[in-house]
Amino acid sequence: LSDLIPKISNYNLEIVICDNASTDNTKRVVEKYMAIYPHITYFRQSSNSIDKNFVTCYELASSKYIWLLGDSSRIVDIHFPKIIELLSSGELSAITMNAAGRVTDVKSKSFTDPIELLSELGWHLGLISSMIVLKAMTEKTYTHRYMETTFIHLGLFFEYLCLNGGTVLWMNET
Repeated sequence: LSDLIPKISNYNLEIVICDNASTDNTKRVVEKYMAIYPHITYFRQSSNSIDKNFVTCYELASSKYIWLLGDSSRIVDIHFPKIIELLSSGELSAITMNAAGRVTDVKSKSFTDPIELLSELGWHLGLISSMIVLKAMTEKTYTHRYMETTFIHLGLFFEYLCLNGGTVLWMNET
């Protein structure tokens, strides 16, 4: 949060924190940040389930787009203004990014074919922080199909794209 809030504070973006039944002092830490950044929602799960945690984040978010970040995820400063600009157009179903610089052989481009996207980048999209998706991708699908797979975000993402189409922008800037 100490890294994230300064990057997003000018945009008044919502932060939804779903505590996955941690046994540390997460709630106390979050409350400290809630006092300085009013756009934080905190929810604590009663049990540890990564997929249930993702679904809770999806349900609690009120924004048009959702970006799941793990506790060790970091946003690269130079990308953030560009991402906000691209999402503001409202024309994209998702943005996928080269989080952690893992992809070296796919140049930045737009995908409209989910099979092509899966073929070229599916292995990378398992990294939750590499995807910003329309909230609609999480609302009109059957979450129970993917529950307890640890890849619920991918199931919902590809099901939505296959049923509804859309444009996914791949950003290979690291």
